[in-house]
Amino acid sequence: MTSFTFAALTDHELRTLCVSLERCISVRVGKVAAEVLADLDKHGYDQAPVYDVTGKSLLGLASTEYLRTIHASDGEISNHDTDIRDEDNFLYIGAFLPIAELLSVLSSRRAVFVVRESSATEYGYNQTNYGLLTVSDLNRHALRGRLYAVLSELESGLAAVIDAHFPEPWEWIQVLGESHQVSVLGFWELSKRRGLDVGPIAATTLAQLLNVVARTKELLQGFGYRSRNDFEDKLGSVPEFRNRIMHPVRPLVLTMAEVSSLRETFEAVLQFYEKVEDVRTRKAG
Repeated sequence: MTSFTFAALTDHELRTLCVSLERCISVRVGKVAAEVLADLDKHGYDQAPVYDVTGKSLLGLASTEYLRTIHASDGEISNHDTDIRDEDNFLYIGAFLPIAELLSVLSSRRAVFVVRESSATEYGYNQTNYGLLTVSDLNRHALRGRLYAVLSELESGLAAVIDAHFPEPWEWIQVLGESHQVSVLGFWELSKRRGLDVGPIAATTLAQLLNVVARTKELLQGFGYRSRNDFEDKLGSVPEFRNRIMHPVRPLVLTMAEVSSLRETFEAVLQFYEKVEDVRTRKAG
């Protein structure tokens, strides 16, 4: 099975993703000032932390649209406002946060406060509020780096399985398109002429490796897929997923629907990675 930390964000990565509460534009219970709304609009913020009247106790989270409605009606934020004091606005975590869990949460709400719980302190139980984490923050490098690490491990493991499955490399090279055959064979020949025979598998991309699996009945069966269609239904979005990760100026996600799609693809990658590692272990044994 996939190790917990392998598919999770570390403490440092999570802190990098979150926006500290000190940097957030916040409001207090009572009237909503027009200046606060103007600041939220100026920075394009969709939500704001809400504190009690002293500004010391964090009560919850309010959307900018909700605050605008209160301001327009000359109303006030209440200490007991259930729209603000929603327990789901807080994501309580341990030492690590599984990426799939984070994506699941942000596919149903645009922002959460991330709170680390720990009992391993000098004073017993302790909570640390890392800050506010929004859908937009998922586009930061910390998440891209972790997602790429998972894909890199999958690509390496899959290459090893394919290389071991085919005694003769041409058996898998021939299932690729002609242009891909040329690039793979050309790389292989060039490496040999330079005195380093790393084999043709070193020239492949993840998309090409997935294509080899999709077109090889024995591999499909070994990984537990019923057919090529079954395999492509589950993993067909992986090449595009990898391309988005590898282009840092291109947002990974913009909407909660895209977060949900990202989660589905990531979970499919993790499940396939487990299958690949299982096959590698069995062949090694």
